[in-house]
Amino acid sequence: MSRPEVPSKNTGYYFALARQKFLRLTSREKVLILLVVGVVFYYWFSNHMERQDVVWKNINIANFTGSSQQAEIDEEPSVRAIWETAVAEVPVGELLTREEVEGNLDEMLRRYATGNRFSLRKDPPEVGDPLSFHTFQAEVSRVDIDSLYGLVNEIQTTLPYVTLMSMKINVAGSNRSQLNATFKLRAIEYTK
Repeated sequence: MSRPEVPSKNTGYYFALARQKFLRLTSREKVLILLVVGVVFYYWFSNHMERQDVVWKNINIANFTGSSQQAEIDEEPSVRAIWETAVAEVPVGELLTREEVEGNLDEMLRRYATGNRFSLRKDPPEVGDPLSFHTFQAEVSRVDIDSLYGLVNEIQTTLPYVTLMSMKINVAGSNRSQLNATFKLRAIEYTK
């Protein structure tokens, strides 16, 4: 017995077959099938709308980013003029090199840290033309508040073009008179 050949690309045939099967069902079965198809369609449609919403949000973000970047490009000449004016006002002769700043910081940390409980780390520099920016991380352990105050005061007076970006102070263990401090310092170097 061979099966009758049914054309696989004939959607009209399958639609008619499904219609015929559907019409043979009881009204309760019809309602249940329509309900299941409706729920499946609802979930598919809501998932599709969520994806569409994500696409539109990404398009809006891309448009906003593009317009803000274009605004930055348009303002570049005025920003460059302000930058050049600010650089011209910096007393180049007073700026120290990275090595000089590191040496001065090391010397100050040795003076104020008790028992050589300190560390000084250099982050990679931000090299620019004509100015480069250097970031240092300094840590001192078990110092009293007067030594800490003296260290910060000396950094600010001796190294005027070294900025104290942040400072974190913690109590050193159970002795409340001793402190641990972490500094983030930034220095400017003239590179021309």
